[in-house]
Amino acid sequence: MIENSRYLMASLTAVAAQCELTREGNTYENDYGSCSVAGEVQIACTGAGGKYITDPTIHIVCIGNETKVDVILNDYPECMGKSCEGTMLDNDEFRSELETLLEGQLGASVPGVECKVSNTVPTSSLHQSSLASVVTLNNGAVV
Repeated sequence: MIENSRYLMASLTAVAAQCELTREGNTYENDYGSCSVAGEVQIACTGAGGKYITDPTIHIVCIGNETKVDVILNDYPECMGKSCEGTMLDNDEFRSELETLLEGQLGASVPGVECKVSNTVPTSSLHQSSLASVVTLNNGAVV
């Protein structure tokens, strides 16, 4: 990810804060493709010399205290170096950071929670898409 652009980082932060997460039972979902501020990431990315892509779906499974939580991020915006291949999900460090971030956010509600990025999306997801740096569950609060 290209991190040398203040505008790019601000736009990624805005996406995380303003793109609303929906909840149905223990499934949280965000459709970044329908969030108006997500387009700012593309402008900021190309302005910083990067290659804008989206991950069609990122599915994270979190389990703790006999509770399973599914987090589904559709059309997650990414900014890659122009010569980079794949997506951020191909990067083990990104996957680990995403898992750790969600564990921290869910920890108060789901003690002992452990999260793992999964390659499969549950059929009970609110919106099916063909496959979300900064991810915030309603600004850090799980509702």
